[in-house]
Amino acid sequence: MKDTPAAESTLRGKMNSRICRLTGLAAALILSMTGAQAVDGVTFSGGISGATFGVIDLQPDDGVTASYSASLRNSSYYGRLDGRSLDQEFSDETSGQQPVTHTLSAGDLNATLTAGDGIGEISIHGAISPYREADALVEIRAVQTYDVTLSAGSALTLSGHAFLDLGYSGNGIGNRLTNASTTIYMFSRNDNGPVTRTSLGTREVGYSHAEDFWLAFANPGTEDSVVTVQFLTDSFTIVEALPVPEPATYAMLGLGLLTLGAAARRRASRA
Repeated sequence: MKDTPAAESTLRGKMNSRICRLTGLAAALILSMTGAQAVDGVTFSGGISGATFGVIDLQPDDGVTASYSASLRNSSYYGRLDGRSLDQEFSDETSGQQPVTHTLSAGDLNATLTAGDGIGEISIHGAISPYREADALVEIRAVQTYDVTLSAGSALTLSGHAFLDLGYSGNGIGNRLTNASTTIYMFSRNDNGPVTRTSLGTREVGYSHAEDFWLAFANPGTEDSVVTVQFLTDSFTIVEALPVPEPATYAMLGLGLLTLGAAARRRASRA
């Protein structure tokens, strides 16, 4: 017995509904494949703040007052960003003690360096995510170096706050290399004496640390000593290019979709 026009219409509607659902399923599969390539990468920040010099009299009965005098010898601020043809770079050796901000930014790559007017007041922060078919790199470094003349029989002290953070942006897939540090050095320029330092450094993304530091450098001699104090924070990160889905993958999905649709239409025409 042959189906009535109403029954045929109902059957065709059901088959068309199945075709629509199959089309939606295939489209969702394609979207999920491209979504799996979502941009991931690394975020970073580090810096020094609140640094203050002080002095301790190691020989309070010698009649000589403990003292120091500090001056900035130089500052050096550098950064570069590399991702396909989006290369950017800055190099600043002349800002001295003046507040300054340098920024690199291109798409999902960005980095900012800031220096304040305080002693060793430097910081960096940024994020780096990969481009398709190209590795991406961000390098940034801030350094301030001071010469401190320290009187005989005294000790130079230095206190302040240091921090360093490395985190994932997304799930961090494709991170190939990460180095970062925040370091304060104190050493004598007059001899090969000991180096006093505090250092936060890591290659581990997910690292987060902050501390209040206190350093001291003694001059027990009878002559003034010149102490070099250096403040440094830097980061260097490379993330690998995102994988590009094979063209054959999309072709097979398209072929499968056409085959499913054709089969459904044949069944509908035979009904």
